[in-house]
Amino acid sequence: MRLKLLKPVLFLGAYCLGMAQETIAPTPGSVGPGPGQDLGQYNVAQSWELGYRWNTVGGSRDAYRSMVNYGNGIRLLGSSLTVHSLDGHGRWFDEIVLNTQGLGNDPYQSATFRVQKNRLYDYNLLWRLNEYYNPNLAISGGDHFRNTQRRWQDHELTLFPQSRFRFRAGYGRTVEDGPAFTTEQVAEGNNAPPLLFADIRRELNSYSLGGDAEVLGIKLTVQRRWDAFKEDANPVLAASGPFGNTNASTVATFNGAQPYHGTTPTWLANVFTERSIVRVNGRATYSGGRTSSILDERFTGGLPGPANRLNQVIVFGNARRPALTGDLRVSIFPTKKLTIMESTSYSDIRIDGDETFLQVSGGNTQVARANFQFLGMRRFTSALDLRYAFLPKLSALRVISIRSGRFAPWRPLARFRVPSAERCSAIRIISTPRSGV
Repeated sequence: MRLKLLKPVLFLGAYCLGMAQETIAPTPGSVGPGPGQDLGQYNVAQSWELGYRWNTVGGSRDAYRSMVNYGNGIRLLGSSLTVHSLDGHGRWFDEIVLNTQGLGNDPYQSATFRVQKNRLYDYNLLWRLNEYYNPNLAISGGDHFRNTQRRWQDHELTLFPQSRFRFRAGYGRTVEDGPAFTTEQVAEGNNAPPLLFADIRRELNSYSLGGDAEVLGIKLTVQRRWDAFKEDANPVLAASGPFGNTNASTVATFNGAQPYHGTTPTWLANVFTERSIVRVNGRATYSGGRTSSILDERFTGGLPGPANRLNQVIVFGNARRPALTGDLRVSIFPTKKLTIMESTSYSDIRIDGDETFLQVSGGNTQVARANFQFLGMRRFTSALDLRYAFLPKLSALRVISIRSGRFAPWRPLARFRVPSAERCSAIRIISTPRSGV
């Protein structure tokens, strides 16, 4: 009798434990048939998993959305498609692989796609989506808020992937958009900053061309990249925030434009070779970033004087940031027990440009122009290691280690040129040289 009563209890307990474990990700096993089906000269296998998510939140829903953000609804939890050539010599392609996760309603979605033909080409695609929610209640009581969506896509094409000479081309795109709230201190004194609403629009496009070569045991990789970033946000005065908070600032009206555009052309190179007792590995990168920005703000109120007086602030300028880095490592193995390694590194980063500041308030105009030059850091380091293994089990024993490094002094050369007739305020320059070994 006890055994008959015990079986239902055990079954009910196991069922409750199974229901308590929520499945967030799709099951790793294939839903469809394993081996697939032969269609012509290809084998095709596919699987998909459709599901429904629901949530019950106890506590702060804003905290839940900022950390998890899964909502209710039906979605494609996961899918897979593979197409393989039976003999490895398809007419147009030899392999197609497609995988997706969370498509439809998940805040984190992704898809990967690959198609390739042996010895001819290899194409890869990666797509992702992320819905970002941040109420920032702990910082500003809801005055700083973001509910944006970010989407990535990366394309990479390789020609002649199995040969000694390979050509590569790529394209990447990142887009972020959505509503956001922020504050900006434009009023004087202890007045509350105005609450601003902005439609976030950020976009990054990356292009790349390059190739790999293997000649006489030397492997060389060269790549040319172009990165173009732009952000166009036009904040306006908001009457209330997303959580019912009102605008307590004395600023009556506010309109702004903050376009920010920049490009970064880059060179990347890597060389590697290995002989009987010598191994050489080196790399070098150079990027010449260029940016242009404009800040245009017009507002009434917030400053002493008539409340309807129009105030305008315009700041615009250009900047350049060339950066050069290089690393070289040479390893020599005279014997099986002795290893000699020499590592050398160099980096040089600079920033220079110009900026113009214009402020108009009640008919009074203040203008300041500044040209700046800043050498961020120039550094050269070198290290020499000698290792000898007395016993086979102590192959990593380092008996002699010689390291040396030379750092060029930090030279924050901030040179500003402000015409005295157009000077609106004193500019204080503090330069502190630094050096270290």
